[in-house]
Amino acid sequence: MAEAKRIPVTGDRISALGQEGLFRIFRVHENPDTVDLKLVGGTGLVLRGIPWGVLTFLVNPREEAAQKG
Repeated sequence: MAEAKRIPVTGDRISALGQEGLFRIFRVHENPDTVDLKLVGGTGLVLRGIPWGVLTFLVNPREEAAQKG
């Protein structure tokens, strides 16, 4: 896992403080700075209005390799 201070984008895989599981961002709001999340591979759980500050971005192995290479 890699924690970063960046603007989230649709499709980012993240974990959220206080929530269990892997989530994918499906909507980004810039005013206020929140996102809407869907639980990956789960029950279809949707979380709305999650502040950007509680997100931990998960590094995609392909993205990490591209950054190094």
